[in-house]
Amino acid sequence: MSVSSRIRMQVVRSVAPEAEGSASTSTASTSAKLGSHTTGVADSGRWSTRRIAMYALFVALAMVTSFIEFPITPVTWLKYDPSGIVCLIAGFAYGPAAAAIVSVLGFVPHMFANPWGSLMAVLVALFLSVPAAFIYRKIRTRKGAAIGILVGAVLAIVVALFIAAAVIVGGRTGAKSLVALAVTLVCLFGVLLPALMKGANTLLMTFIVCAYVAVVSLTIVGGVQKKSVCAMLGAVAGTALALLFGLLAQALTRVDGLRIEDVEPLLQLRQTGTPIGLRGLLVGGIIISALGAVMDVTMGIASSLAEVHAANPQLSRRELFRSGMNIGRDMVGTMTNTLILAFLGSGFTLILYLYSLGLSFRQLMSSAYVSMEVVSGIASSVGVILSIPLTALITAAVFTREKQQS
Repeated sequence: MSVSSRIRMQVVRSVAPEAEGSASTSTASTSAKLGSHTTGVADSGRWSTRRIAMYALFVALAMVTSFIEFPITPVTWLKYDPSGIVCLIAGFAYGPAAAAIVSVLGFVPHMFANPWGSLMAVLVALFLSVPAAFIYRKIRTRKGAAIGILVGAVLAIVVALFIAAAVIVGGRTGAKSLVALAVTLVCLFGVLLPALMKGANTLLMTFIVCAYVAVVSLTIVGGVQKKSVCAMLGAVAGTALALLFGLLAQALTRVDGLRIEDVEPLLQLRQTGTPIGLRGLLVGGIIISALGAVMDVTMGIASSLAEVHAANPQLSRRELFRSGMNIGRDMVGTMTNTLILAFLGSGFTLILYLYSLGLSFRQLMSSAYVSMEVVSGIASSVGVILSIPLTALITAAVFTREKQQS
């Protein structure tokens, strides 16, 4: 055999394994593509067919176990079912997202027959399984599972007692208020906070979300009626006034969101490139804190004037407005105290510490924290107070419109 033939054979032998390896690699990739499921990812993916099938199995088990009910106490409609255990197992196996999906979809068969009871069951299952799944994901031991179950059980019991109290005392209206509360939480945590993290204007975005929450919440609670529309207009106007007075107070006292006690972590986050508008956080907090009281006052004024007009349709616009002002004056004192005490009570520990330092009243009131709390409480109270005559005027104009036209 010649030298050239030997060299040629050695080259062929050295190239052959590489060709076989590349062929096997291409064959494996081709088989992987052919073996992947219709979801577009293999079983090791996040939303593989196997995972979806397991989710469906847990949802089916939750649906079945939700029909196994045990009555609790003398309240006939308050019952226990073991579907929460299925949600808990799903959360431990596949994480908080699985717990949330199973908790919601597991009660779909009951939504049409018993919507309010289903809502209560879904909330209790969510507060039981989702926190437990989060804790177990961080601490994957028996101790972590036990801590997760304990925390979830405590939260579920607290939520169940709150919902039961709201429904027992408020009836159908109390149940509607729970739906409105859920919408409020979704808007704040699902819309407002992500928008602020992406650099949206703090004041404008907060006002828009709060106005939307007021409209949707009052529609859910009061329905589409004249009094609800009047309360919506009054609530939006009162929130806008709280915004304007908050800006005025911020300019006069020269305090803004950068003086807030807990703003330092946000400053560090902003330095990393997150475009958060910090200066508007103080007034944004004023808007959010005033929203609940404003909706309460405006709905109370509108409902009261609707009843007064129904009892005496001959009242003129001026007389109906005067009745609304008389009703609103009784609300002013309690609502103002409620807002200011809520602000001061949230920082009661710090205020007590500042007082223990022996500071004079002037020094105490001129401290950054106390001054901001006072500004927030007063600005929110102004929005609540001014919403009373606005709502009374709007309601009187709406309900006497037909009389004025005739």
